[in-house]
Amino acid sequence: GELQRLARAAELDARSLLGTLGYFSATVAVQVRSASSPLQNQRLVLVSVQPGAATVVSEVAIAFAGAAERLPQAGSQRDAIRRSWSLGAGTRFTQARWDDAKAQALRQLAAQHFPMARIGTSRADIDPETRTARLSLTLDSGPAYQFGVLQVEGLKRFEASLVERIAQVRDGESCGVRGAIQCGVHVRHSVRRHDVPPR
Repeated sequence: GELQRLARAAELDARSLLGTLGYFSATVAVQVRSASSPLQNQRLVLVSVQPGAATVVSEVAIAFAGAAERLPQAGSQRDAIRRSWSLGAGTRFTQARWDDAKAQALRQLAAQHFPMARIGTSRADIDPETRTARLSLTLDSGPAYQFGVLQVEGLKRFEASLVERIAQVRDGESCGVRGAIQCGVHVRHSVRRHDVPPR
């Protein structure tokens, strides 16, 4: 009946929640009993959980696509992302930690050179028997961008040199999300792809 369907749904929801916390081999039992209540036809649903051991990361592979894979100047950026990866081998796996680690890596890539970076592919292979997780992530940087010539327009009360000092960027300087936010609020820049020569 409807109560049995809801009990089965409760079991599935419990397993799903435990999975996000890194427990993929949990034992979940749902029982429907008559409640000790003066009200007729009242039932009590009991959900018992034995989570078992938490899943641990066994392997991490971080790859890059786009200009970040090819450009020599992106080497230090690639190394920094791998060094600062927060969900390394031996750490407990949870969905929240997996999501946070990917978001942090993407922010690092987009901060310099690659403002259009995105997550290309991501995969967490879970082995419930060994309680381990193998993680793989590909960050697609897209093209590298550079700031072009600074354009100052519509000034009435300030000199252009003051705006240029506030902007703190130069023609040919790498453009990332951090730099674009820093200067884009005040002035307008042309931005060009690193692999396309200026015209």
